[in-house]
Amino acid sequence: MGSERDDQNDCGKIKYIWDFDDNTIFNSYENITTHRYQKSGLYLITLTIEYGSGKHQSISSVIVTVKNRPPTAMIQSIKPVQTSEQARLSAVESADIDGEVIYYIWNFGDGSDDLWTNESVVEHTWTKPGTYTIELTVQDDDGGTDTTQIEIKAEDVKENDSGMDFLVILMIFVFGAIILTVILLLIRIWGSSSP
Repeated sequence: MGSERDDQNDCGKIKYIWDFDDNTIFNSYENITTHRYQKSGLYLITLTIEYGSGKHQSISSVIVTVKNRPPTAMIQSIKPVQTSEQARLSAVESADIDGEVIYYIWNFGDGSDDLWTNESVVEHTWTKPGTYTIELTVQDDDGGTDTTQIEIKAEDVKENDSGMDFLVILMIFVFGAIILTVILLLIRIWGSSSP
């Protein structure tokens, strides 16, 4: 009649077989292990302990609940744009630690319809000047969401052009005044030197 020591495997170790109920089975000679689930849900973890060459076994099970970790929404900063110009918006830095982002919901703050897409980069055009709040909501494959906001300034092209025109007119006026002053000075000098 064999003792418990005789019932251990040929290496003198007890074998632990972990079934994590997510198509992952892990064999070990250690009685402690770790495992990371990729999806939320209920899982039945089963531990089978083999003594010797598998002649004697003990089995225990436990149910664990894995909760979804929500994604993180991020919008890359963007410089001011001109009206009627397409702005490129990127959310490529948005991420989900335990899954993947499947939807990007954009609100451009100008009254246009929300844009639902599975692309992380989009384009939009603002037709009126002003400061707009862009809102991005991301959704992961377990239904978790996160929202972030960023402001963008849309500048009117005509306003910029009129500003440039004012500077040009001002420069012309200044140079014209200088030239007129020089001409008047020369006339005065010429008149005083005449016999």
